[in-house]
Amino acid sequence: MAVSGKGGARGYPLGCWLVAQRSKAHRAARPTERSRALAAVDPWWNPPCRRLSWQRSLAQVRRLVQDGHALDAQRGFPGLEAELALWLSHQCAVYGSLQRDQQCLLAGIGITAEEAGKVPMTAEEAKAASQAAARLGGSAGLASARSFAAARGHLALPFDYVHEDYPLGRWLVAQRSKERRHLRATGTAWPPGLHLTELDPWWNPPWHFPWQRHYQQARTLWQEGRLLLPGQHAPPGDRDEDEDPLMVWLRRQCARHDVLHPEQQNLLADIGITAATARTVTASLITPTPGEVGLAHARSYAAEHGNLAVTDRTRHNGHPLGSWLLRQRQRAADGRIEPSQITALNALDPPLNPPWPSPGNAPTTGPAPPPTAAP
Repeated sequence: MAVSGKGGARGYPLGCWLVAQRSKAHRAARPTERSRALAAVDPWWNPPCRRLSWQRSLAQVRRLVQDGHALDAQRGFPGLEAELALWLSHQCAVYGSLQRDQQCLLAGIGITAEEAGKVPMTAEEAKAASQAAARLGGSAGLASARSFAAARGHLALPFDYVHEDYPLGRWLVAQRSKERRHLRATGTAWPPGLHLTELDPWWNPPWHFPWQRHYQQARTLWQEGRLLLPGQHAPPGDRDEDEDPLMVWLRRQCARHDVLHPEQQNLLADIGITAATARTVTASLITPTPGEVGLAHARSYAAEHGNLAVTDRTRHNGHPLGSWLLRQRQRAADGRIEPSQITALNALDPPLNPPWPSPGNAPTTGPAPPPTAAP
């Protein structure tokens, strides 16, 4: 019967009634008939020398244990709500100073002296954590964060975001700053941050926070079936795509996929951007150089006609192949062409009279020698 003063049952103000009964029991010199009847229902309906909130917390944990939840003291009681996990950690840290009956009640849910000793917290740390969590747990900021996370599923908000008239974005920035300072000073997680971690595991990620905001924008589109990867809806270099900040961000993630944090890679995989996808997208967005385009057309023309004997006005599939080849001849004569390009072009034309000098026999610059006189 660990009911709060405002609690009720079937429309009856049971909490208020129990508060009155406890008050009468404390004033009575000996147990009354009513107090004995209540003790028969719950021996701890009126716990001595401690706040009723202790009994309520114990009752919540007991219900979870009865439902099959295992308590892991060594790992800080994962799977419990942050308030309950911190409450249990505090009980374990101060186990030796608890009353005998409190220790017996905790043993009933599996928290013996041996289990309590496994909690990686000192009594001072556990007390401070519980107090900080209690302060944060009742804050308007956390209430607003819970409301937003319930609707959107994340806490990746910009600084100036206002949710239901509360400056939630500004408040979250302050909480991230507090957690980072705590981590630098102690090397441990900031206990109040556990509340926010339950709402969004990446509310304060180890990477720059703007990345998380862009990711949530992309995830929202993905959930709606509207996320298109770069190049899927417009040719590479399309102006609208270049000017779309989210598309620019997606291209950057694909290009940098191999150097991202492993958890960033996992998050991207959740919206369909795996390592293989990133490589495919990046390769499709690489614009070939004019030399590569010209060489591709030269290969296609040579495969069809067997030579590269074209005029300077010849076009191949819309490409000015003739003028491009003329420029390559001029560059070869001036020694301004890569040997690999010369080798590739020579391989396309019959070798009896190739129009391309081999890399070792490229023409030299300067005036031509005078003609030799006939004998």
